[in-house]
Amino acid sequence: MPYVTVTSLKRENDSLKEDLRRRFENLQKSLTRNEAQESGNGGEPSCSITKDEALNTLQYYGKSYDDLCPKLIRVFTELWAY
Repeated sequence: MPYVTVTSLKRENDSLKEDLRRRFENLQKSLTRNEAQESGNGGEPSCSITKDEALNTLQYYGKSYDDLCPKLIRVFTELWAY
């Protein structure tokens, strides 16, 4: 096993800190733009889905969820009865 000194550990630690800092900065840069609203053709950013489309989707899945809950309660009640 190689001989380790406090100085060598400090140098190693400094390089790891620098690498972590650079990676964090790159992450922050990637998060500053909203990829869902970027234009693929170099034009202006726009929403990928309209408010009405989002509302329709939520209403559709909301009804499915509401219909599913009572059925699941019955199934779980039957399972717990065993």
